[in-house]
Amino acid sequence: MSTIADALVSLGVSGYSLVGEPTTEEEFKAAFTGSTDKTWAEIKAEKERIAYISKREAAYDTLPNQLDFLWHAIDADADLKVKFASFYNSIKAVKDANPKP
Repeated sequence: MSTIADALVSLGVSGYSLVGEPTTEEEFKAAFTGSTDKTWAEIKAEKERIAYISKREAAYDTLPNQLDFLWHAIDADADLKVKFASFYNSIKAVKDANPKP
């Protein structure tokens, strides 16, 4: 879950104090002590961007599993083997040199 503080850090805002988790511009103005040239709309948009990225990253399988799935999809399709020959051959060489027990 992203917070307003996460958004401020991501936007490069430093040297501030923030009380609570404001949800409106008025709450932000009351809770924020410091200075920033960022608008409430920019801060809120950054918070939403961070939340979107976090949610999507959590939904993906691990990168090794994604790559293994891709390799198996290519391995099963002759046309894809041609289109992705460099990727396929480099992974196949590693798999052949290190067979699954």
